Amino acid sequence: MENCWKYCLSILLLVVLCACDNLSNETYRHLDMTERSKLAANYISLSKILESGSPEKMKILEKACRLDPRNEEAWTQLSAPYLHRGLYDEWHNYIEKAIELHPQESGPLRGMNKLHFFRDYAGALYDFDLTDTLTVDKTDYIYINRKALSVDYMRGLCYLGLKNYDRAKEYFNRYYTTESQKTGSTEVDNTAFLYIAMISNEQQDYEQAIADVSQGLEHGFPTADLYYQLAFAQFMLGQAAEAEQSLTRCRDLYNDGKHNRHRLYEVIGQLYMRDIDALDAEIGCFL
Repeated sequence: MENCWKYCLSILLLVVLCACDNLSNETYRHLDMTERSKLAANYISLSKILESGSPEKMKILEKACRLDPRNEEAWTQLSAPYLHRGLYDEWHNYIEKAIELHPQESGPLRGMNKLHFFRDYAGALYDFDLTDTLTVDKTDYIYINRKALSVDYMRGLCYLGLKNYDRAKEYFNRYYTTESQKTGSTEVDNTAFLYIAMISNEQQDYEQAIADVSQGLEHGFPTADLYYQLAFAQFMLGQAAEAEQSLTRCRDLYNDGKHNRHRLYEVIGQLYMRDIDALDAEIGCFL
């Protein structure tokens, strides 16, 4: 049955792509806007089974945009491959069209992309704050693959990047308070506590960093990043033996792939094995 379904999808894609090749001789002029919108939505759904950035997917999304220029999702989906390949002018042109249609959703998305791909922290904050003028007294979210990402968390990352540590902590704590009230504390992304611990270490408040790591471990699975921050704080407090144990746990988790990372960009404060080795060498001098 599954093979039959895949075969039918392949035939449907072939038909659609042939139609896309003849788009200059548009045959949809007889359709009213409601019919064009429905057809464009069908094309968008169809595109989701194709590899991101593939010529086939791009053709289908371009067709959806031409059929219904008011479809914000079509412009957003079309913009993403250009962003991921570093073609920023093209990405900007398409995401701007999406923002004109739906600033409440596409504005924060552009802000998130500025944050992660450009490290434009001030520009990202501008987009997040601009959205706030449309959604007063409401926590904004960015929806990626049905997952809601809090804009408060994103603001925390921006202020961390700007080294405004007090504001960063304020927004990470606001994120934790809001989300734990909504979904329970175990559902909160514990990287918020990782970043708070990172800030505490930057501020040389090592006892607080240890407490922050403990909170992170309470609210999520252990990661190499959390144990690295713990080892660093313990080492700075003169607890070399404890630091060595934490760093061994950090190394094991890193080798198991349990560390903070993203497949498309370097996360803020990305941990690498060379960082672990460097700290290990320092700790070794005191054992």
